[in-house]
Amino acid sequence: ADYSTDVLSAATARILADAPGDRPRFLYLNPYATHGDDSGGSRLPLPAERHRGDARCEGIGFRRTPAWNADPAPNRAPWLQEMQGLEALPEFDPRGWPLPRACEALLSVDEWVRAVVRFQRSQGRLDRTLFLLTADNGMGWGDQRLFAKRAPWTTRVPLYLHWPAVLGRSPSVNRVTVQNIDLAPTLVD
Repeated sequence: ADYSTDVLSAATARILADAPGDRPRFLYLNPYATHGDDSGGSRLPLPAERHRGDARCEGIGFRRTPAWNADPAPNRAPWLQEMQGLEALPEFDPRGWPLPRACEALLSVDEWVRAVVRFQRSQGRLDRTLFLLTADNGMGWGDQRLFAKRAPWTTRVPLYLHWPAVLGRSPSVNRVTVQNIDLAPTLVD
C-alpha cells in the first residue's frame, strides 16, 4: 500500500544514520518509480499520489518518433519477426509516450536524492561523495510496438558523475560510450 520510492527513501535515511561516520560508504539506490504499475497491468510510470498533476511537469509533451506504434512488418528484421507481442499499443495515448507522467514519477526520486545530499552535507562528506546517476537500460517506448529494452534502437542512457573533490565543480561533457557492465570494476579499482 506504500509508495516504493518513499519506503526505500526512509530505509536509506536509516542506513545512512546508522553507518559509521569514519568509514567509507557505498549506497546503491535503485528506484522503481519510472517503471510500470504492475498492480494494474499498465506499463505507464506510477507517480506518487502527491506528484500527480504537478505543475513542474506541465508542458513537457509526449515522445513520439516516426516509429511510434508503427507496425514493423513487412520490413521487420528476422530476429524481430520472431518476437511476440508486437501488436498495436492501444492502451497508450496516440500522441506518444507520456513524458509528463514519467516526470511526475521522477519527482519522488528527486526527493530521495535530495535527502541523501542533505545528509552527506550535514556530515561534511558531500564534496568527497561520488554521485553516479544512470539507468540500467534504455527503453523502446513504443517504437515499432516494442515497449521494453529488446532492441538496439532503444533510448541511450546518460551517465552523470558528481564528485567535487576529484572532478572539481566545473561541468564538462565527455561523449565516450560506456557499458554499465564496466561500472562495478571501475569503481572497485
